[in-house]
Amino acid sequence: MFQIPNVVHKLSRMGRSTCEKGGAIRWRIAPLLAFFLLGGVTNTYAYREFEVNPFFGARYGGRIDLNQQGNPSADYLKIKNGENYGVLTDITIWRNLQGEFIWNRQPTSLTTHNPVDGTYTFLSKMKLDSYLFGVTYQFRESEKKVRPFAGMLFGWSHYGAPPINGQPVLNFTNRAAFNVAGGMKYFFNRNFGIRTEVRWAPSDSSTKVTGLCNSLGGLTPCTKYNSINQWQANIGLIFRLK
Repeated sequence: MFQIPNVVHKLSRMGRSTCEKGGAIRWRIAPLLAFFLLGGVTNTYAYREFEVNPFFGARYGGRIDLNQQGNPSADYLKIKNGENYGVLTDITIWRNLQGEFIWNRQPTSLTTHNPVDGTYTFLSKMKLDSYLFGVTYQFRESEKKVRPFAGMLFGWSHYGAPPINGQPVLNFTNRAAFNVAGGMKYFFNRNFGIRTEVRWAPSDSSTKVTGLCNSLGGLTPCTKYNSINQWQANIGLIFRLK
């Protein structure tokens, strides 16, 4: 049987191995760690509830940094604010704790910012998709009509910008992402309700070189990811099976 102590032992070995190689555990491996932890919990506690939540809302913010791309007339790409939609699925794994998956799409566009004169120029349409796994904690008992919640999810974002004249708009497509969420559920009855929430939704984007790093006994350029910081406000229906 897959138990939590075995999972913790495996994760500790993984952490020691990473440190011995001179690296650091990045938050991008958190989905794998969450999978092991949730697997151990669900094997110990039978789930009690399953929820499906189609939603829609608005998504704000987001800039893709271009400062190290060598183009003096473009320092960043602006992601247009707009609507977003998707679906959430939740499964109770232990008391008030749920495992959660979200697929989220923002139909948007990219505009280029010119630092010389401060103007914006339309570049391309884009579909920004997010696929995230994590946990959500619900406050109050399951029988209550109103249940506040908070959660954290990890996964990746897909930047779906079509090529222009056969050339890619971005030099990347998939990047690590995470969400921090909070909101409220209201249940009209045992199987039906409504969910409102706010999410902080950062994603990695372009890369940058920041100094030198010690790697395998020598100094090499350090490459790090820039981030886009977005916010979401969503509302949706809840269909619950108990």
